[in-house]
Amino acid sequence: MSTRTTSAASLEKRLAEVEARLAIIDLEATYARVWDTGDADGWADVFTSDGIFEIVELPDRPGRAVKGRAALAAFCREVNAATTGMHMMHLPRLTVRGNKASGGLYFDFWRVARASSEQTVQGRSSGHYDVTYAKTAKGWRMQKRVERPIVRTNDAFYGVG
Repeated sequence: MSTRTTSAASLEKRLAEVEARLAIIDLEATYARVWDTGDADGWADVFTSDGIFEIVELPDRPGRAVKGRAALAAFCREVNAATTGMHMMHLPRLTVRGNKASGGLYFDFWRVARASSEQTVQGRSSGHYDVTYAKTAKGWRMQKRVERPIVRTNDAFYGVG
């Protein structure tokens, strides 16, 4: 094999990795936007058909795993019915190997929820996502996303009586 052929193959490989990284970064931005706007079907679509979203157990909250697009969309609707918020995503650390990738990224999520007719709760969750990705016919998708909260704050507003 000539040096020229080797260089072209190397360039193609490097370009494919750069394209994968940019597509995954865009997928992460889509993940946050569709969740924050309550687009449950759009949120479920960032996952593979058998994708999993998992929240690890905390001392004051049980863990939860949701699998498959229908269950993912239902989960998004359930949470967004009571809580609204906005993700602040950090850039992911990625390892790309062909049609598979893995990585992690930090997040902040600012939220407001109506706990009752007399109480509104606002707060922030910050943590880390561990993610595995797969390239599908529709582009890069998340196979599994594990949310690991690091800090959570809540403030309650009870209204003026």
